[in-house]
Amino acid sequence: MVNVLLGVLLMAVPSASAEDVDVAPALAEAKKPRWEPKGSDVQSLRGRARTKLKGKKYDEAVPMYLELMGLQPGCGVCLSELTVALANAGHHDGAQAVAQHLTELFPAMMDSWSRKLLAATEARDFETALVTLKELQSRSEKSWTHRWNEVDILLTLGRYDEAGKAIDEAAEHLEEGDVACYRARVAVAKPDEEAAKEAWASCETDGSEGIRDRVEGWRAVALRDWKTAALHAAQLDDAAAGDLAVAYLRMEEDKPESAVNLLNAAVGHHPKGRDLHVVRALAEYRAGNAEGAKAALEAQAGLGESGYWVLAAAHSDWAQRMGRHVAAVEAALAADGGGDAAAILDKAVADHGEGPELAWIREKLAE
Repeated sequence: MVNVLLGVLLMAVPSASAEDVDVAPALAEAKKPRWEPKGSDVQSLRGRARTKLKGKKYDEAVPMYLELMGLQPGCGVCLSELTVALANAGHHDGAQAVAQHLTELFPAMMDSWSRKLLAATEARDFETALVTLKELQSRSEKSWTHRWNEVDILLTLGRYDEAGKAIDEAAEHLEEGDVACYRARVAVAKPDEEAAKEAWASCETDGSEGIRDRVEGWRAVALRDWKTAALHAAQLDDAAAGDLAVAYLRMEEDKPESAVNLLNAAVGHHPKGRDLHVVRALAEYRAGNAEGAKAALEAQAGLGESGYWVLAAAHSDWAQRMGRHVAAVEAALAADGGGDAAAILDKAVADHGEGPELAWIREKLAE
């Protein structure tokens, strides 16, 4: 019953938006913008706000930062931290507005552009994020993280050729082994098996540890190597993505209840993450909770156009894999109720192609 209620709640609770927060005080004209807060009262209030921010009590931190902005319009670090609070609380429009104001007041500060990137990324405003990354790259040409983030976004959008061009542009600023790692990730996602094999060999031998570990994690996800993916879960850039990778491993280990717990946490990070709901449905069914599986499928379907794939950057057929997962669970539920499971699977193959995601249900139906 708990999991059923969770599924219903996930469908019913709207995502937070900037309409809930008036950020006008943060956007007030500043005659003398100053990065650091000035005065004991302002510094004391900022200290309390930072405590809330560090404790991830974002909605409690927001009004404190807005009060700060009323006391000291144009406080750069206050705007920076307010952006973090707004973005993490889901107030995406407000976060982007504040971050834009920050870049206008302090265009020379790297932190200003980093906050604009955070706000855009959390809002999934990828076009703004890509433009902001170009600005960051121009200011820190040898930073591999800015290059990585650009490639990651382009893969998420399915723009594989552009991702390849971005790597070509980055090549003169990065070590050869690291460039090979980037190429391996794009090739495995595309997929281009021959190019992926060649690039991975160079990456594995010559790539920097941080980049190599990230690529190995994403490569493992693409190849369904859940043991390796779980080992690199922390490098997958997002807690929910790591939870998803480990959840798959737990199901392979016949620990579906553990997978359900992980996926519940992942859904907390990304309530609109379609793949998280889909794989949770699979885990719930394998844990013997048919009602929980139904609720997870309903939560995914209820997202409509607002839903997205958290791990879309892993492989070009990620949406098809998830479609097969949905069909497998639907077929299992239909079979349990005496319905036409075979028809569901036939339609899944027609819509999404054949794949290993359907293997377990075929075995179940053959018993």
